[in-house]
Amino acid sequence: MALTTAQKAAIFAALDEARERTIDADEQTQQRATMQALADAAGSLPISEIVPALREHAHQLAMQERGIARVRRAMDAVMREVEREGVETPGDLLTKRGFTTLPQLLASLGFTGDLNALVDEMEAAIHRAA
Repeated sequence: MALTTAQKAAIFAALDEARERTIDADEQTQQRATMQALADAAGSLPISEIVPALREHAHQLAMQERGIARVRRAMDAVMREVEREGVETPGDLLTKRGFTTLPQLLASLGFTGDLNALVDEMEAAIHRAA
């Protein structure tokens, strides 16, 4: 019997909370907090059911990190171009290059895929930093 969505969510939330709480701690402290969070959240669930959920969580974290890295690369690329072109803002760069949207600029810098989603993530990162 596989874990329910609610059971997975509880385990994932506990692991994420432990990671956030110990982000600046040494590795041993992080591992202890992770194991305690897992024990508390999983309770008496069989390990054979927990392991696939842990793999899923690790995959989700890896994908999240990849997304963060892509946003960082895109923001860095735009700001390098702003500096290189001698303009004040990304908006000024758009105007200078004759683009009307940030996805157009990103495409000109070699970015591919869902550029509207990338712009949304960039905006969210800016708002979180503010």
